[in-house]
Amino acid sequence: MNTPVTQTLPGQQALPLADIIQPDPVGLWPLAPGWWLLLLIAVAMSAFLVILLKRYLQARKIRSQAFTLLDDARRVYEATAEDESQSSASSNYCRDVNQALKRYWRHYNPTPEVLISDGDAWIALLNRVTRTPIFDEKVAGALSQGPYRKIARLNPDVIDSAARQWLKQASPRTLSRCPGHSTASTGGPSHA
Repeated sequence: MNTPVTQTLPGQQALPLADIIQPDPVGLWPLAPGWWLLLLIAVAMSAFLVILLKRYLQARKIRSQAFTLLDDARRVYEATAEDESQSSASSNYCRDVNQALKRYWRHYNPTPEVLISDGDAWIALLNRVTRTPIFDEKVAGALSQGPYRKIARLNPDVIDSAARQWLKQASPRTLSRCPGHSTASTGGPSHA
């Protein structure tokens, strides 16, 4: 049992008081509900950021592979343009550029409409997924008709530049949602 401490100042009467008992210091455990909520929000935000980072890195990797396909097509074109006839090399180059763009799109949307598109419909589909049409008449004509007929004069710089610009502007979200050849979106008759 505690014995009263009697300290007195001169001229005062001693009081019979017990020592002050200090409570145990407040610990960190258990956490208050506010800290649990903050921890939950931090974990959710971290998971969300990791998912976004993975998607970004994957999209960047896929785009890099598409750029590599364009580089390969350009190398083959330049190597064969000197050896073969110019028109044969041009046709093959246009075919390879179209295949590179389709492979990129197929990663995000493997619908048959995208994969079997060709000609003017394919160019219209490409131009539909970007804010502004990238493939103008000259490039569109080369890409839509180039794989099927001989092109006398082909400017691979313009085609390569347009294809790269399209790869940069075509977002994965837009490509995955694009319905392909939809008559409702083109203003044609809808069959309900």
